[in-house]
Amino acid sequence: MTKQRAAELAPVIAAYGAGKSVQIYQDWTDKWVDLDSPDFDASGVKYRVKPEPREWVCIECQPAEITEYGGKIFASGQGGIISVNVPSGYSNRVIRVREIL
Repeated sequence: MTKQRAAELAPVIAAYGAGKSVQIYQDWTDKWVDLDSPDFDASGVKYRVKPEPREWVCIECQPAEITEYGGKIFASGQGGIISVNVPSGYSNRVIRVREIL
């Protein structure tokens, strides 16, 4: 293993040592696959720490005539509580979204 390769893999190996899941990229399937016990000695193989799924909250407001909201779904960012002032006669719903990896 070269020093450059060791430097590339160091963060992945450290994360694996800390209990994170590691994935390997399979060219023939064009997908990242989980590894139970990675062999970091293979050259030319792409490794990564498995990404954590993101979560966010969206607000959908009806009817579409509300110019403030435009009847669209707005992402709020991650975490927290959203307080929305909706005019009487209009409805909205809060949608929690969790990414599937």
